[in-house]
Amino acid sequence: MNAIIMGGSKGVGLSITQKLAETHDKICIVSRNLSNLNTASNLSSNGKAQILIFPGDISNSNLPSELNDFLKHSNFGPVETLICNAGGPPQKVLLDTTDEDWSVAIQTLLLGQVRLVKSLIPQMIKNSYGRVIFISSTVVNEPSVDMILSATARAGLGAFAKAAAKNFANYNITFNVIHLGGVLTDRLSSLIENQSKLQGKSFEIVEKELVATIPAGRFASPDEISDLVNFLVSKKTMYITGSSILIDGGMTKGYF
Repeated sequence: MNAIIMGGSKGVGLSITQKLAETHDKICIVSRNLSNLNTASNLSSNGKAQILIFPGDISNSNLPSELNDFLKHSNFGPVETLICNAGGPPQKVLLDTTDEDWSVAIQTLLLGQVRLVKSLIPQMIKNSYGRVIFISSTVVNEPSVDMILSATARAGLGAFAKAAAKNFANYNITFNVIHLGGVLTDRLSSLIENQSKLQGKSFEIVEKELVATIPAGRFASPDEISDLVNFLVSKKTMYITGSSILIDGGMTKGYF
């Protein structure tokens, strides 16, 4: 099988790349940062998969066509697995946001990923097989005032995934959304750092307070996320589609 992994060059995305490299034949990692892509390629080369890299920004409306041209010229073959792992927008409360903030958030977290899915679906239909995973966040389930950009755009993506799952289930194409709680990545450290400045508390105190809200008593490791992704993209999961799956150590309080 062949996979495209958006945002697969660091953090959770890199862990997913390394995990899928054990089971896939070819993987194309897409990221804006060429240096991170080169590092990820080297770190993932121990798996069985051939690793290709493509520098690109998911918010760019030309990315799907440019990526497909690259894959065609690289003799990549059909894409069976698509991991959409777009980075989150900055922390801002509503009155601090600008039209540009909203445009970037929606283009990155919603429209950009929708465009990419739309461009790849025809070949999945042709081969009667596909796995599409969206990496999202628990802020969709329990929005916070300073994550309004992320919560709003990601909520739209969840609705898209549900509709697409119904649309393409008869072609053996599944769509699922994974909602992450706190995961030990640079992104989490940045969020904690921002909170510590806003609250006038030390990084360590804010981190301890956040961990206290998690029944499991800790943050997740990136490998725990990639293990779940590896299961969902396997051929064992045809009956799991249109689902929103929490992996947050029991942190989310809502029931649905």
